[in-house]
Amino acid sequence: MSTLPRLGRLLYTPRIYAGNGATMPDDAMTLDMFLRFFGRLHPMVVHFPIALLVTAAVIELWSPKRNPEQKGPGAALVCLTIGALGAVAAAAFGWLNAEYENHGRALAQTLFWHRWLGVSLAVVSIVTWIFALIQAKKPNPGTRRCYRIGLLATVGLVAGTGHLGGVMTHGDTYLTAPFEARNRPKSDASSSGEAAGAGDASVSDGGEASGLTSSGDTATKPMSANAELFAKQVAPILAAHCIECHGPAKKKAGLRLDNKDEVFADKQEGLVVAGKPIESLLYEVVADPASPDEQMPKDSDPLTAAQLKAIHDWIAGGAEWPDSVVEILADPDAKPVEESPKKSASTEATGTDAAAKSQASAESAEDRAAREAARGALLGRGIHVQQIAANTSDLEANFAVLGKRATDDDVAKLAGLEKTLTWLNLSRTSLSDAGVSRLKEFSRLEKVNLAQTGVSDQGLESLAGLAELEYLNLFGTEVTDASLATIRTFPKLQKLYLWNTKVTDDGVAALRADRPTLTIDRGEAAKVIAELNPPKPKPIAPKPDPAKAAADKKAAEKAAAEKAAAEKKAAEKKAAEKKPKPREEDTGGRSD
Repeated sequence: MSTLPRLGRLLYTPRIYAGNGATMPDDAMTLDMFLRFFGRLHPMVVHFPIALLVTAAVIELWSPKRNPEQKGPGAALVCLTIGALGAVAAAAFGWLNAEYENHGRALAQTLFWHRWLGVSLAVVSIVTWIFALIQAKKPNPGTRRCYRIGLLATVGLVAGTGHLGGVMTHGDTYLTAPFEARNRPKSDASSSGEAAGAGDASVSDGGEASGLTSSGDTATKPMSANAELFAKQVAPILAAHCIECHGPAKKKAGLRLDNKDEVFADKQEGLVVAGKPIESLLYEVVADPASPDEQMPKDSDPLTAAQLKAIHDWIAGGAEWPDSVVEILADPDAKPVEESPKKSASTEATGTDAAAKSQASAESAEDRAAREAARGALLGRGIHVQQIAANTSDLEANFAVLGKRATDDDVAKLAGLEKTLTWLNLSRTSLSDAGVSRLKEFSRLEKVNLAQTGVSDQGLESLAGLAELEYLNLFGTEVTDASLATIRTFPKLQKLYLWNTKVTDDGVAALRADRPTLTIDRGEAAKVIAELNPPKPKPIAPKPDPAKAAADKKAAEKAAAEKAAAEKKAAEKKAAEKKPKPREEDTGGRSD
């Protein structure tokens, strides 16, 4: 352990420690920690400049009516000065917040405009402040007009930026919800009790969910196993943990999870991808977020393994959403119905057994010691290792931060994580087939990124039979059609990247025929974009003109001769000046 004083560790990062082979102290504070901390100051800092900038505008528009002789900005300048500096700080902190915090794919467009309107507000407020200074020192009507226009623009930007911030925090219907409630349709979840009054919606404790009806229908046909799973298990989970922020009263991130049409709308593409849980945003944010800070539900305990399994199995089984669950979704106290010991055929065929996974994750004292030793060795090398979610001990390791400095020897440092490593990023490293062969014992791997490495068919063959593998990236590797036999041994594989490899079109076509649900990316979208935007041809250099070249040469020779003659003349003149002049005859100082 390094004995550097704590203050000296503040800006140390894993990359610095990787450079000298030292082990990063457990209590070291990285630069990223500080940047993220400042980003989280944005909500606190942002309100101060808002108040001051609006106050500056009010003072400027109101004070001339009371004191027509006032020519300079006066008190407004003080508010504007502090407000403009505050706007710059708020914009900077907000930018860091957007970089370090996950606001969800659904909010990407809103976040984009919120960031750039915030930057625009900072710039406009500074420009307005400059006009205010000029007006204070040298008043004139033109400067005052520009200053007041700037104030009005600042107020407009404050309103627009603040509104988008509110949409991100409270949902896009928060402001208008009081007016919309009185006109809400009876079919909405908020009034579903009345809508379902004629037909009591209930879920039996046993096998068939026979009592579920919709809008007064008393007769109902039996549900499929997948629809029953949603009604009994998934709908109560959504009602208890999701609808409060993603329902009729509040629509954070533009999402409503109480309405079938909203969930499966075109604008929500990717929210629920039937048959593919790993590609569904709904499952990703509750089970596989990029970091613990992205875990949903927010400000609440993570979902349990049984709840995650229910959502996974529902999506994997086809994501059927029966129309008769309106009342369940409207009840935040709804409880999932206990499953009978007998599993449905759909769940048995497509679901992931969370209990078995939990058992596989169980660690003995020796396992924990080996895991911590491996984590220490990897972190000391500068390799990022962290939990994939807050409610699991499963880990992800990212070697890409080292680039080509990461070698096969570094892969050996993973020893001890065989029971907990599920995500592995080895892209853009110096990995070879020898390094890949060391991964065959990591049977719980779900995501593996080998892009732009030296992996070939031989190395990939050592991974044959990984039962949990769902994502594999082979972009820019040396694999050929020979690797397709190995790829077929991954039963759960859902996403495969084969762009810039030696796999042929015929090989890919055969694989798609064998595995129709497997998504294979060969860079088709990039090729289409390249065809639509071909590179501009390089300008052709004009052929040299012999006559012009001869004339240029002659002119250059003439200029050189003239320069040489001038230098010679200057040298002769200087030499003549240095010759001694003849002494005049001494007259003894007498005069005639």
